[in-house]
Amino acid sequence: MQFEQPKPFEQRPDDVGGGNIEQTENVEGGLSFEWGPELGDMSWSDAQEKIAELNKTLKEGEKLWRLPTKEEWEEVLKPFNEAQEKDVSEEDLKKIIEDIRKTNNLQLDGYWSSTPFSSDYKGYAWFVIIHSYACYVGNDYHNRGVDHFLVRCVR
Repeated sequence: MQFEQPKPFEQRPDDVGGGNIEQTENVEGGLSFEWGPELGDMSWSDAQEKIAELNKTLKEGEKLWRLPTKEEWEEVLKPFNEAQEKDVSEEDLKKIIEDIRKTNNLQLDGYWSSTPFSSDYKGYAWFVIIHSYACYVGNDYHNRGVDHFLVRCVR
């Protein structure tokens, strides 16, 4: 079964969040965003509530926080994916993952994206997994109301 590629929730009012930031720029792809803090392990639905609460504390004119899109996660993982295509050693791949983790202050764990899995699966969202030996944007889907992953906001 072929699924239509979901569109990011860029303009959704409930796709927002908050926290301290660190700048990350991915110049090659033209994507630039700020990371917020890690908010913990929770369902996608709980993450939306927590992010909305944090946005209420923003000063006027500050950009709203939100979950990263699937495409933003893909950009973060781009160095790993490019290295995999070049068939680099397992040891070098592990170093690249460690660099991705340090640069973006990420844990070895799963993180939610804001992107729905497909219009046929409205209650499911894409996610990213970061292991010590591999990282990928989920090729599976998880229930936004039940499953738990870590939450990092961007803006």
